[in-house]
Amino acid sequence: MKYASVIPLARLPVKSSWDYVYIVPDNLDKAVAGSVVLINFRGKPIKGVISDIRETLPDGLKPQSVKPILDCIPGIAPLPRKLLEIILWSAGYYINHPSLFLKFIVPGTMVRKQNISGTHPASQIKNIFCIKLINKPHYARLESYFGLIKKCIQGNRQALILVPEIASLMPLHDFLENEFKGEKISVIHGHVSHGQYARAWNEIQSNAAKIIIGTRSAVWVPAENLGLAIIDNENNPSFKQWDMNPRYDARTIIEKRAEKEGAELIIGSLAPTVERFARLPNNAKASPWPKEILARDNIRIKMADMKDELKRKNLTVISETLKNELEITLSQNNQALLFVQRKAMSTFIMCRDCGKVVTCPNCSSSMVEHEKGKLKCPHCANRQNIPLSCPACSSHRIKGFGAGTDKVKEDLAGLFPEARIGILDQESIKSKAGLKKLYQEF
Repeated sequence: MKYASVIPLARLPVKSSWDYVYIVPDNLDKAVAGSVVLINFRGKPIKGVISDIRETLPDGLKPQSVKPILDCIPGIAPLPRKLLEIILWSAGYYINHPSLFLKFIVPGTMVRKQNISGTHPASQIKNIFCIKLINKPHYARLESYFGLIKKCIQGNRQALILVPEIASLMPLHDFLENEFKGEKISVIHGHVSHGQYARAWNEIQSNAAKIIIGTRSAVWVPAENLGLAIIDNENNPSFKQWDMNPRYDARTIIEKRAEKEGAELIIGSLAPTVERFARLPNNAKASPWPKEILARDNIRIKMADMKDELKRKNLTVISETLKNELEITLSQNNQALLFVQRKAMSTFIMCRDCGKVVTCPNCSSSMVEHEKGKLKCPHCANRQNIPLSCPACSSHRIKGFGAGTDKVKEDLAGLFPEARIGILDQESIKSKAGLKKLYQEF
């Protein structure tokens, strides 16, 4: 009789056992480490992932107390062994229960299982692990990436490119599709549907997709032939998932994964993070800054003091200096990009008499003016109207402070009514079609 150590896909505290032992029935003898199975856990049928198969029970466990695995989940192939090892390593490194990672990673939708073909046995995969820095401007970096990806595909291995933002995926996909005609390109990010994620998962694991692009969540793809891993704009903090479980840094995970799978790791950045730069070989550290960057004498930086704007009765968030520059840009039929740190209209609402900031009644976070007259909590998404009077002193002098993307757009529309203005943020672009439309319009 065989026994399996199973990690339930449930929210479990880090101090809970990492392995729950189940009997492997004779009709499920093909179950292996990495198989996604159905188990009875605490009186409920839930999914779990087998972490190990054993012939004997652990000491102190009686056979009559061990339950059988109910079934193998159809349509989901076993997780690759090295990916499972990376997940277990990550759980220990980030002091999290592995169930949090597996619940986050394993597809929730069942799709038709594909035959896994074209993969190499682990013993035949050549270890080419090394870390290289490409510190060129964006388009020059892309050209370097293309050469590396082509070499990777010719070796029948898979290439994974991580980018920090969803907005970067559309142009990158178009560039790759044009360069590698006929190659299947899988896209993974936090806003794909369950069905799309499951299909991409099977395309990658079946080796049908040789090129994978995505944001930080793509670091967990089941690529069994990983030969090239690229972190583009490596210095961007968006690679770190800090605001939800499981918390992890995709840059750390992909470096560990490239090392374990014998893949080449490319850091694409003009200013790599200190920790990544420190691990570069000495010859890469000595690489000079690109001449294109050092020779940029034509960059002009101007600063505008918004206190002076208030003295001049300018109540918009657009300074006179910025307004003049935008007028010149538009008169020449050129385009302008304005980077705004926050979304929405105002970043917080405050009473001008007592200083009371309007907070969420559920989680005490500062409410933001999501749209005109409407408040939204950025953490728990609670919504309410802007109060007519201060809840602390009953004053009616309540005002929004700080400017978000919607406020900037409103002020720009007032100054330049004939200009076409688009917003690119998570609230405004909620679908792939919306992102593609804005990208094409721009």
